Amino acid sequence: MSYPQGPYQGQPPAQQFPSYPQQPPQQQWDARAWAHPHPEPRSYPLMLRTWDYKWWKPLLGILLAVVIFFINILVDMLYASIDPRVRVE
Repeated sequence: MSYPQGPYQGQPPAQQFPSYPQQPPQQQWDARAWAHPHPEPRSYPLMLRTWDYKWWKPLLGILLAVVIFFINILVDMLYASIDPRVRVE
């Protein structure tokens, strides 16, 4: 059995799709877009910093993490001293 070479009886005509342009329209760049965002070249880690970066902010985060860690240890020890089922070894 071979496939029919044309449309079957009662088939609607093929839909015609609009043709697309061969090339997309060229984007116009503003001269400011080509300018470098910093007055002097910077290394990649320096570019990742935000405008409000301060040297003490990462240190404050690390100090805060250490303080929360020790508070957690104290709370666990306090809970262990209250509840006899919990053993701290």
